[in-house]
Amino acid sequence: MKKKLPEIRESLSELKELLKAEEDSRKQQHLQALYLLKSQPAETRKQVTQRPGVHRDTVGRWLAS
Repeated sequence: MKKKLPEIRESLSELKELLKAEEDSRKQQHLQALYLLKSQPAETRKQVTQRPGVHRDTVGRWLAS
C-alpha cells in the first residue's frame, strides 16, 4: 500500500542551506531525502532510497517526524 507523501514546508533554498550547514551524516541523509522529494526527481519513498542509500522504512520514519 502506497502512503501519501507529506507536504514539505521548507523551500528548496532553505533545504539546500540546511543541508550545507549540517555536519551530522544521518541528518544530512534526512535533509537530502526531503530535498529530493521537494525538487521532484523522487516522487516515492522507494525513489528517495535509491539516492542516499537508506531503507524505505527509514525514509518513512523521517517523513513521519
